[in-house]
Amino acid sequence: MIEGDARVQGNRVVFDRQSSPGTFQANGSHANSLVQIATHIELLELANAARGSALNSMKLIERLREGVIALTEQTPRLKYTLAKDGLGGLVLFQGDEAVTIPSYAAESYFRIGAGDVIASAFAHAWGELKMPADEAADYAARCSAYFVEGPRLPLPSPRDLCGRLVTTERKENLRILGIGDFELQALLRATENWLEHLGKSALYRTFDPDDPQPPEDVSDLVLVGSRITRGQLDAIAKAAVRPAVVFWPGGSMHLARELFPDAMIANDYATALFHAMRSA
Repeated sequence: MIEGDARVQGNRVVFDRQSSPGTFQANGSHANSLVQIATHIELLELANAARGSALNSMKLIERLREGVIALTEQTPRLKYTLAKDGLGGLVLFQGDEAVTIPSYAAESYFRIGAGDVIASAFAHAWGELKMPADEAADYAARCSAYFVEGPRLPLPSPRDLCGRLVTTERKENLRILGIGDFELQALLRATENWLEHLGKSALYRTFDPDDPQPPEDVSDLVLVGSRITRGQLDAIAKAAVRPAVVFWPGGSMHLARELFPDAMIANDYATALFHAMRSA
């Protein structure tokens, strides 16, 4: 269910609030057992309203827990909260007890609709198949990885999604290197805002071909500008920059592989960030 005028009476109900601040029961809806889907951003906003500056010293999972506590106070009969991190990872809360659900590997990351897939898959598994909530959440995470590679529908059954690799979420700052004359600052600001919402942070540098000491360490993500010069390309080759992931909009795939032979070359920015922040 999403917010609206429809009044729901059910035994097992999954509520996926889209944009309205209204609670599940605001229009008279009732559930014997209720699961609410929420993003990290939504839970952190609830936590901030309830605890304010006290959150500054807390880890991300603790801040999410404070958001769940605030949500539970607003929502009678809330049995579970399923928190989405924006990159396929989930945390299932029963009360303030948290179970971390892994994210699963995907070749690409088509974000549009991924949240709806998570909600629908969980509702099907928990509400219709009567799977335990943690298993239903795991199935939802697998479905998300399946969907974002396409996007692909219909979703496979739980049995058909058993073979996916688990991804490991990076704990350190994301190291981003910008190369070339392009709209770097706007892209980096957007990245910084998104990472902040995810409870992450990044270290940003730009590549200067005239720098007598070019970067020699491995960067997680290299952003190559659309107006990069031949001289800058030669400097990159000389410096032997070794990124894990490269995003080069409009660039030559052949040249990208020649310059960065060990890197994953991403065709879109969401996929680039997904691979830079998670590894299989």
